[in-house]
Amino acid sequence: YSKGVTTREIADLIEKIYGSHYSAGQVSNISKQMVPKIEAYHKRSLSDKFFCVYLDATYLPLRRQTFEREAVYIAIGMKQALVAAYPKAHFQRCMVHVMRNICAKVRVDDREAVMNDFKQIHQQTNKADAVKILHDFYAKWGKLYSHV
Repeated sequence: YSKGVTTREIADLIEKIYGSHYSAGQVSNISKQMVPKIEAYHKRSLSDKFFCVYLDATYLPLRRQTFEREAVYIAIGMKQALVAAYPKAHFQRCMVHVMRNICAKVRVDDREAVMNDFKQIHQQTNKADAVKILHDFYAKWGKLYSHV
């Protein structure tokens, strides 16, 4: 409703999906009742229990200035909201996505060796060992694949 879909279109969708009929007026009344609840939900404070937020994206061919595939994020604007609420938060891409990006940028013959070395970083039990392995990874592969 807030994105410009008419109440009549919403009523038709509800009927097609759920088999229940709502008039455009009923949809409008439901929407008006929900707006304050949605706003309250967005403004609520987060519990201290939350320490991690996972986001994902899918790549779709979008026609903007180019015809390339673009990432469409499931949660848009989340990083800015988290920075405002948690200024010391750290952000890390999903390791699967990082590995896919690395694989796409190295020669096929080197992929297995690069991935085996990269996986060693995340298999370490402490930060110091992980940092050492990361530096070893850069030393070994950085000159050949500086763009990775």
